[in-house]
Amino acid sequence: MIRQFSKRDIRYFFLDLFASLLVFLGLFISTGAIDLIKDGGARPEGYSYAVPYSGVLDYFSMLWALFSFLLLFSYVLFFNFKVFRLRASVIFLFVFSVFSLAWSISPLDTFKNIIAIISFFIIASFHIILLGKREAIYRVGDIMFLMCAFCYIYVFLFPNYGISVGRHEGSWQGIFPHKNMLGLFGVVSFLLVSFKPSKHVLIKFLKLLFISALVLFSRSYTSLGVLLAISIIWVLFVFVPYNFRVVVSHFVVISVFFLGFFSVFISVFNVNLEFFGKDTTFSSRNLIWHYTINWIMDSPVYGYGLAVFHSLSESDGEEIASFVGGIISSTHNGFLDAFYSLGVFGFFLSIYMIFESYSRDENVKLLGMLPVFFAIAFIMLNTFESNLFSFNFMIFILFYFLSCSSVTYGSMSRSYRG
Repeated sequence: MIRQFSKRDIRYFFLDLFASLLVFLGLFISTGAIDLIKDGGARPEGYSYAVPYSGVLDYFSMLWALFSFLLLFSYVLFFNFKVFRLRASVIFLFVFSVFSLAWSISPLDTFKNIIAIISFFIIASFHIILLGKREAIYRVGDIMFLMCAFCYIYVFLFPNYGISVGRHEGSWQGIFPHKNMLGLFGVVSFLLVSFKPSKHVLIKFLKLLFISALVLFSRSYTSLGVLLAISIIWVLFVFVPYNFRVVVSHFVVISVFFLGFFSVFISVFNVNLEFFGKDTTFSSRNLIWHYTINWIMDSPVYGYGLAVFHSLSESDGEEIASFVGGIISSTHNGFLDAFYSLGVFGFFLSIYMIFESYSRDENVKLLGMLPVFFAIAFIMLNTFESNLFSFNFMIFILFYFLSCSSVTYGSMSRSYRG
């Protein structure tokens, strides 16, 4: 018997497809995958090796943001915000980011990042309203796994794109412009895939092996360390009685947070230690962090505007190079970057949003330990890379967990599924 599809079914299918496409484009653009295409292949890192580009790909970010706001407009028009609530922390982030335009050292970059981050939140919230919280997050995991599969295609069929050149020659970078991005993306993909329920255990195991190999061959020590750490913590949690898991989760997250700050502390103050052949300068990150802290001390209350460190590196490249030993475009620490961007308010808001993302009862009931492990990975990765208050895929995923606590879920899906 051939199933008859109603107008509601068709409408729901196209909404689902449109939302998934926006998620994919958001991930593709924010990870820099589109920049690799603009460059025409892998290139050595550094502004001196930048490849000029002017073409249709320059408009992808703008069109993606435009479609997300059209999505919001359609939602307001048809649903009147009946199933939508904003959490206070998200409101504070948006409002203070807008205020930072008044003192930003690069208002245009701040404005672009504000639009991009709001677009992320719109898409994440709509996706959850459409599918329900669990299904939406697992769908993101499916899309990320698909992107991981494309990384293999780049590596083996288009090695001039998929394999790094220059200082990181031989490291895999897949569809991304840098090996570290492949490592970060792989860690988050590993988490989302591993927590998705599956009847086919062997297929799931192969997927995880598939992703782990990408992290391994990226040669990103940060990502490898985080993947190993969360795997060990995962095994240890098996022995924790269910009734104590909430308390233990808080303890582990707080411990990881303080270990991250301790790592920055000993690095900046030149406490020379060595672990597995890596010293506590963390590939010269101590110099980058020291330089960033000097700037923070000059404006600790307000900061310099949302996501403007990249602009500073372009305008004061010679000064940074003389201090750090090279031109860099990132603080390599998400919390320092939040402090630099939005001052002390941004620093404490970043911490609060992470704890809020996993500590809500409804998140734990529907997603189990996934929010906890994402918070752990998020803190670890942002200790050595900067993926917090800027246009990046990790804050996009964070919004899914925050939105899980701020939206009445599944309302649209129930309506369309009849």
